[in-house]
Amino acid sequence: FYWFLIYKEYGTLRAADIATFSLHTLYMIGRLWSKAVSPRHVTWRQTGLPRESCSTAMECFKVVWICRSAALVAEVLPDIDTIWKDFTQQWSIEEAAKVVQISV
Repeated sequence: FYWFLIYKEYGTLRAADIATFSLHTLYMIGRLWSKAVSPRHVTWRQTGLPRESCSTAMECFKVVWICRSAALVAEVLPDIDTIWKDFTQQWSIEEAAKVVQISV
């Protein structure tokens, strides 16, 4: 607001006024940027919850599939089984069971 009054009164701004206006504007843009990209909530990595507490941590993946059509289940279930087998080959069944829970 100060710079508008100075410009209105004198018709021009001094170099110091332009420099402070520029710094102030850069500061406001920086604050806006930091608020825009900062997380709004505490992430699951910051909570320090154990891996086994799948109900309270985001380190697990739950799939709940509700379907009325048995034909659709019969069509998609082999694909899910193939993905699960590939996953357990990479992780082992014990480790996979800790982080993935599938319910049909």
